[in-house]
Amino acid sequence: MACRASAVPTRPAPKMPIVVACGLLMALLPSKYDALQIICPGEYLCNCMVCGTMAVMTTESMLPATVPGDLGWNLAMVLRGYQRQLETAVEGLPGGVRCYQVLSTVIHRDLPSQQAIGAHLAIDRTVLTYLLDGMVDARLVERIPDPSDRRARKIRATPEGVSVLARYERRVADVEAGILSGISTDAGHQLEGLLGMLATSVHRADPTASPCEAVGTFTAP
Repeated sequence: MACRASAVPTRPAPKMPIVVACGLLMALLPSKYDALQIICPGEYLCNCMVCGTMAVMTTESMLPATVPGDLGWNLAMVLRGYQRQLETAVEGLPGGVRCYQVLSTVIHRDLPSQQAIGAHLAIDRTVLTYLLDGMVDARLVERIPDPSDRRARKIRATPEGVSVLARYERRVADVEAGILSGISTDAGHQLEGLLGMLATSVHRADPTASPCEAVGTFTAP
């Protein structure tokens, strides 16, 4: 009789390797795993219906092969989960997520003008003007004459704005840590770096593209 295996959710991973005694079951597992034992990462146990032996299927072994189109779906799913949590994290800011992005850009990037901020964040000029008006009223930023061009206005964060951003950055950091908790810390750092490089490349190729326009295509039911 052929040995079949069914994946079932498991309790927290055991600290010791699980010894696999069923040779038929092992034949179903990827050849890269040791024939005698597999370290359980706490993902799934594979239950042999013939002999009852429990073996371990690691997360890596269970990942399906990617096909064209998966990249967009994967990115959109992560972004949708992130966006929902981010909106909650930045509650209280005038303008929500956009306010957080603008305030972060003003403080960390020190762009020369309102126009440069809009170009960097792909925010319409009129929308950005209204958003900045609200931020000025909340005393988060102020418009000052550009020393190099008196006709232009530079956006500068106020001390209150710096303090507010620091407080909200801690909330956002918690959200990002939660999103990345499904992978290892090293993999999370690597992913953030690679996504930063990829986003920069895409933005450079199409500076006017708005990231808000892309999500619905892949996440709609």
